Amino acid sequence: MSEQITIEKSLRDWASRVKAGQVGALPAILGLLVLCVVFGSMSSVFLTPGNFANLLTQAAAVTVIAMGLVFVLLLGEIDLSAGYAAGVCGAVLVILITEM
Repeated sequence: MSEQITIEKSLRDWASRVKAGQVGALPAILGLLVLCVVFGSMSSVFLTPGNFANLLTQAAAVTVIAMGLVFVLLLGEIDLSAGYAAGVCGAVLVILITEM
């Protein structure tokens, strides 16, 4: 019973925060859902497991770099050279892949 009350309370708290303008990640999640619906309706290949595997494979490197940058920013060390290094590494990687 207490779990039911806790879930209801947390949903009410979340709804009041959204009404107050603290939407957090909600616009990004809704935007992602809209993009999935639009591209899924435009192409029959978009919502296949192979395409999702391809998207996750391509996003893996960017995700690792972003997680590293978030860690640096959370510590309060604003280091702009990390973004520069990520860009240079990406450019070098593209050159190496195309010349293989």
